[in-house]
Amino acid sequence: MTVTALPTADSLRERFAPLLEQIGSGAADRDRERRLPHQEVRALAEAGFTALTVPLRHGGAGADAATLMRLLIDLGEADSNLPQLLRAHFAVVDDLLHGTEHGDPGPWFARIAAGEIFGNASHERSSATVGDLATTVRPDGDGFRISGIKHYSTGSIFADWILVSAVTPEGRRARVTVGRHD
Repeated sequence: MTVTALPTADSLRERFAPLLEQIGSGAADRDRERRLPHQEVRALAEAGFTALTVPLRHGGAGADAATLMRLLIDLGEADSNLPQLLRAHFAVVDDLLHGTEHGDPGPWFARIAAGEIFGNASHERSSATVGDLATTVRPDGDGFRISGIKHYSTGSIFADWILVSAVTPEGRRARVTVGRHD
């Protein structure tokens, strides 16, 4: 049995330093030109940054929360937009790590390790109380149909998967994972 040691915070910082330097070198120009960081987000995913806390056995770096926070600070120093943009992604990974999602997280971890990114579509703009939802999800043939308008969806334009908060016909809250192109 081969035991692989978890990378240290210092080794991960060293690993990502060149990429973060490259991202940082263009951050001001992107802001000034109002250019979205599609290439930078893809480069982070391809380099394994978005799989930092995914367990080693699933292809991630197995980093702990403190290391993730340190690296997000480094990322924020390079481009202050990117940690917020990836907030929903890392929240999903954390949910998978701590079992708040149902089922085997292994297939999702494999997707994340391969560079897939999560976004969200959670909050709605309405006169309703915060947390109330007008978005619905209901059975439709062999699948489901989601109907609604979301206001808060930071990072979803960069995501492969989007978690959508909705309500079922029975009035229960649901979180539906939708492919970006669906």
